[in-house]
Amino acid sequence: GGSVETFKLAENINLYLDEVGALKQLSKNKRASALANKCGFGDVPFFGDMYIGRVVSGRNMDFTLSDMDPSAKWMIEAPIYNLNKQAEQHAAGLSPVGMEADAINAVGGGGEGYKWAQTPEDVEVTVPLPSPETKARDCKITFARRSLNIVIRNGSSFSFEPLFGDIHPDDSTWTVSDGSLVITLEKAKEGMVWSTLS
Repeated sequence: GGSVETFKLAENINLYLDEVGALKQLSKNKRASALANKCGFGDVPFFGDMYIGRVVSGRNMDFTLSDMDPSAKWMIEAPIYNLNKQAEQHAAGLSPVGMEADAINAVGGGGEGYKWAQTPEDVEVTVPLPSPETKARDCKITFARRSLNIVIRNGSSFSFEPLFGDIHPDDSTWTVSDGSLVITLEKAKEGMVWSTLS
């Protein structure tokens, strides 16, 4: 027995599963649990096979393999969408489901040659320096409202433009510490969750 249950991952994106998969002792679906976690739901145990689909205005729409790429727009926006839904539920006196705001704010990322993290107030970008001899004078950092440019002599250069959100350039800082360049961007909108750096 059992029927299909819908688990809403993001706006218009649903995961379809067997509602009694755990009772049937189906094997854990770690991939589906990881996907829900990336969308802001914390550790949700799923069991058995499932499929994912897009529904817009009650109609099934194409959901392609490229939609499963971690850089897909829906997947980047999902934690913010779910955090906003959680806030709406809280305001309505309902019990919210998913990650707390602090857990989503702790989400960061990285790329080749850098990593980033955030708090409700700022975003911190860390770039390893090419050698122990690299000093602050070898680094050129340029801040603007929606961009960050980094040039390190004999090292890397990065251009993050546009940034995910606005920053206060005059209140953003940088320092060289323990073999790394550490840049602190002050968010213009405190509490805004950045799902990507740029």
